[in-house]
Amino acid sequence: MKLKMSKFFKILIINLILLEFISFLLIFFSLIPNGVSLMTSVVGSKEFSLQHIPNRNYNFAYKCWESNVFYNEKGNRKYSNNPKAFKIALLGDSVIENAQLSDEEDIGSLLQKKLGDEFEVTNFGILSTGIYDHFQIYKKKISKNYDFLIYFSDPTDIEDNHISRNRPNQNMFKLKDNKIYKVPYDEIFWDDYLSNFNQIKREYFFYIKKYSYTYKVYFSIKEKILNSKVTVIDDNENFDKQIKNLKEPMIIYEHFAQKFINELNNDNLNYFIVPTLKPSLFEGSKYEMFKYDFIKDVWGIDEQSNQLDPYVSAIKFMKKREIFNFPYLSWKCDKHYAHRGAEILSTYVYKNLKKFDDFK
Repeated sequence: MKLKMSKFFKILIINLILLEFISFLLIFFSLIPNGVSLMTSVVGSKEFSLQHIPNRNYNFAYKCWESNVFYNEKGNRKYSNNPKAFKIALLGDSVIENAQLSDEEDIGSLLQKKLGDEFEVTNFGILSTGIYDHFQIYKKKISKNYDFLIYFSDPTDIEDNHISRNRPNQNMFKLKDNKIYKVPYDEIFWDDYLSNFNQIKREYFFYIKKYSYTYKVYFSIKEKILNSKVTVIDDNENFDKQIKNLKEPMIIYEHFAQKFINELNNDNLNYFIVPTLKPSLFEGSKYEMFKYDFIKDVWGIDEQSNQLDPYVSAIKFMKKREIFNFPYLSWKCDKHYAHRGAEILSTYVYKNLKKFDDFK
């Protein structure tokens, strides 16, 4: 019996080694997308829906990009360490998180380089978060600790805290009898999620995800299958239907945006609102443009106010250089900022910060 068990484990180990070697070859010769998913960098949070795992370096990758990103002891991307510096907080979702670009190349790094050592930029951006999450991050992490806030509002933020997203870790809200209600936490989910077993798994399974080629191949195939099942909606043909479905999330978004604005004004913190440039806007998506205009209206964004719109500036920049083509601003495979998009947005922000007394 012992000989049979010994033989079985030897065969198993040999097969695992062969499988790992074959997976390595598939990745090495670019026969399958490789890399660690961005989702390995986050854990669920009752306060903010998601937060980054602190003190960890990641080698992320996707179909058309690779990056190396470090999150500090507070789970943020920080680009300088000067206790006496003027402290600037960047806040937003995955677009400003900009994990598709390595440290030194992303939006926050470029802005830090432009501003210099007298300023200290910290990026609180995190994927798949919405307006409510950003408001909570501001209240509990940024307010009173920073001198200036740059908030990058994004059209996807409208829906991220609505019940239609149906993610158990997400802070979700719904509208009933014209009142906004918070959906109660799924306590069974959180009891399991915060269990000792899952905390150990998050702590150590990360290394399997990071170093195992077999896992990378598995995850890539799984992601490809899931993406193949997604039905793409034609924005223009289904515009009325999409807007109807968006009305409730819009009411909830506007409610928390107004709370956010009131809190900022009460704190007397200088802030700058930037509606994030989405590559889909440059493709002529009627639905995305509608959401973009709604965000601008909610925050009172125009070229005469302290809340400025980079959309027109980017179009002028691209037309002047005869490079008005998608995906000039972004990676084609996932529509998040590539190097040129990061450069355009960081330059735009830097130039407009000069209009504030703090930067003159």
